[in-house]
Amino acid sequence: VDRSGMDFTPPCDPPQGGWSFEHGPGTSNEALEAAMAYVSAQPGRAGAWVYNLDPTPSEFQPAEVVIVAAFSGEVARHEAAIGELWSGPLCVFERSVSEPELRAIQDEL
Repeated sequence: VDRSGMDFTPPCDPPQGGWSFEHGPGTSNEALEAAMAYVSAQPGRAGAWVYNLDPTPSEFQPAEVVIVAAFSGEVARHEAAIGELWSGPLCVFERSVSEPELRAIQDEL
């Protein structure tokens, strides 16, 4: 739970042994940006955020994070595609409505 009272904990069950993070090319800032750019470009996206595994990260090493992404369908395909870009912890889950669909509903109101 952050200062606003929002809970950004990944909704996926952690893998056996918990979320683990290994520093390397697949968990670089560039890999994180590429994975998040992939999510943003998908019409079925239903939200995404980065969950920090360390509540007190050091400025001297990259953050240890879980990418959390929701889609309105094809979750396995999206998880595989993100996994090609990001080798760190990943939580991909399904939501019934995509962000573009929600925005269209908002525009109608």
